[in-house]
Amino acid sequence: MKIRNLSPLALLLAACAANAATFTDSARVVDVQPVRERITSQQCDGGRAYDRHETSNGNIAGTLLGGVVGGVLGNQVGGGRGRTAATIVGAIGGTVVGNSLTRPGESSAPECHEVEQYNVTGYDVTYEYRAVRETVNMSYDPGVGSIMQVRVSVSPLR
Repeated sequence: MKIRNLSPLALLLAACAANAATFTDSARVVDVQPVRERITSQQCDGGRAYDRHETSNGNIAGTLLGGVVGGVLGNQVGGGRGRTAATIVGAIGGTVVGNSLTRPGESSAPECHEVEQYNVTGYDVTYEYRAVRETVNMSYDPGVGSIMQVRVSVSPLR
């Protein structure tokens, strides 16, 4: 084996590895705190004006009343055949307007409010190993009092 073919970096790494020891040991979990992510969104209440079942049936009273009022107003305009056409146009226009009207106390726009939710994204787990406490973030809750495996790396001080 020819040592002169090894690079200085390889020799340095080999020397460090010879002086360091890595092993696993057990540590006790002393605290677990969930890490939460805050999510906000808008939630809008579907008012009666936006209820699909009701809009498909329409506002029946408003439609009928609008058609009658529109027909009467259309009948006041013109004469002869023009009066008949004006009555029909007035009745159709009145039904459209009457159907779009909302009842007193109803809002045509939905009421929106902000909703806050918190999702757990992980857990800050504090463990004790040889009277020293360390905290790490984990994807699961190991449970307080449980034993977990830790990797210990020991190297000499220089």
